[in-house]
Formats: sequence, structure tokens, C-alpha cells
Amino acid sequence: MYKKIAIVGAGSAGAFLASLLTQAGVNVDIYEKSRKIGCFCAWGTIESELKNLLKYVGLNFEDYILSKVKRMIVDDIELKVTNLVTFNKPKLIYDLIKGLRVLRTEATKEIAEKYDLIIDATGYRRSLLPKLKNDLLTPTIEYVIRTKDLNENTIYIKFGKIGYAWIFPMGDGYWHIGAGDIVVNPILLVRKIFKKFNIKGKVTCSCESYIRSKPPAYCKPIVYRNIVGCGESIGTVFPITGEGIAHSMKCSLILFNHILNGEYLEKYEEAVIKEFKWFNSIFKLTWLLTGPRFKLVFPLLKSSLSILKYVKRLGAKPPTAIIKALIKLLLRRKI
Repeated sequence: MYKKIAIVGAGSAGAFLASLLTQAGVNVDIYEKSRKIGCFCAWGTIESELKNLLKYVGLNFEDYILSKVKRMIVDDIELKVTNLVTFNKPKLIYDLIKGLRVLRTEATKEIAEKYDLIIDATGYRRSLLPKLKNDLLTPTIEYVIRTKDLNENTIYIKFGKIGYAWIFPMGDGYWHIGAGDIVVNPILLVRKIFKKFNIKGKVTCSCESYIRSKPPAYCKPIVYRNIVGCGESIGTVFPITGEGIAHSMKCSLILFNHILNGEYLEKYEEAVIKEFKWFNSIFKLTWLLTGPRFKLVFPLLKSSLSILKYVKRLGAKPPTAIIKALIKLLLRRKI
């Protein structure tokens, strides 16, 4: 068992892991340079998965839900969903680290000598692990707006080239609006979705960031000396859609079990790559999106099982609608 552990980054992966370890009697130092964790925005996730994960730390996911989504409108394709919600991510993170030792400072590589184990949970920054060659980072821009022009139980999506713009309900007339795309300027996509749905309202918050689109199999090293990656720092974000909260927390649970059982961290690396193996075919598909359409046919067929798994997680009805929407994204050329 490691006696001195540091977790760098208090996002969903780092905060959840810190809570798991602390409740198991392990002393943890959390490094988080930001004074404000997250911004006032809603985040979409799979309801059943977050419920099950939070049971490990004694939290009730119902306390954080802002909106239970009943339908999605994806580039004019409408589908019903039964397992998708938006929730208050900042509040959840604050509750996960409440009472824990949080050092409000940036952790540099020099801290390696102070701890037996250091977890890099710094998201796309991957601050302590070696940088990746040919990394794939999707730029994003996000806003919070208050308007009455939209349906409170609906998520709206408009595709770009390799990405999309989104509108998530937050309740009480607030909406989280943003976009991420590798090819198209996200600001352009946001403007188009504003225009498409004739949205008028007051912007109350905005921020810019990136999403790592490479899955764990392409994010080695995951273990480097006494530093181990967790969450988005090692690619636990579903390529194309950018959904990563439940996946990152699942990654934290896998790491927690390996630490608690005293297993070699190389075994953790193998376990994470195996858990997210179903991301790989979708990731390979993203590389082909800017090329000729005929080159997408075989990779699209090869990705069918991963697409179906994603559909099942959402509880989409009918499943054919979301498959059609994903195929439309994969074959799209104009915005």
C-alpha cells in the first residue's frame, strides 16, 4: 500500500478517486491550482452509471440532477432518450472533496520526490505525464444563457465537420450552449445553432477549453515512474461525442481497486486499455472524416458494435434514429 499519495487535478476523475481513497483510510493530498472548480454549467451524463458510481462514496445522484432529458433533436432527427440527464458538476465535485486536504497550488514534477504515488488527473493538459506525440485535442467554447425560447426537456445538437454544437437544459430557464470541432471554428458552430433555433437571451458565463479525443490505447505511457494517469489525461472521453464524465470516474474506480489491492500499476494500465477498447474503432474513424466517403464504409461497419453500445447506454428510442444521426455526422461534409 502506498503511504503518501498525491492527486493532481480536482475534476470528476481526481475528486472521485480522492473520495474513494479517503473513505478507505488512505491519506491523500489534492493539488488544484484553480480557485473555482468548474463553471456554472450543466453537464450531460448517463444517469444509471453515475448513480451506481456515487454509491461507492455514499452520495445520492438525484441531489445533483438539473434536468432529466426526454428527447434529443440531432440535426432535425428526433429521438427519445431514457437514461440521459444534465447535472450540477461543480456541486458534485465540491461535495466529493469536502473536508479533504486540498492544496491550492500548481503541482510541478518536483513533487515526485515527496510522494510514493502521484495521480495525473489534469485532463487534456496531462501536466505530469510525458506529452503525447500527435495528440488529438478538440477545441471547445461554452456559454451559459438564460432564455425561454427552448423546450426544457430537450437537448439540441447541430453537427460540424468533426464535432458539433450543443444546447443542454439546466432548469429554471438556463441553458448550457457550446461547441467543439477539430476542423470548424467552435464559435462559428455556436452562431449557427443560435440562428437555427432563433435563440435570444442573456449570456451569464463563458469559457474555452479542449477535449482529448485519443482513447487510452493511444495515450501511453499511462504509468511513468511513480506517476500514473487517470481520466481524460489518458483519454477516457468517447471520441466524436466528447462524453467523458462517467468514463473518467469508472477509470478512477479501476485505479482505486488496483491501489487498494496492492497490484502492480502495469496491471492497471492493461485493465484501463481493455475497459475502453470499444473506443478504438470510433477513434480510428475520426481520422478518416476529412477524406473521401468511400474510405469510411469499412471502418463504419467495424465500428457498429461500439455505436450500438453507445446507443444502449443512452436508452435511445428508437435505436435506429441515433444510429442514423451518428452516421450522418460521420458522413457529413457541409455545415
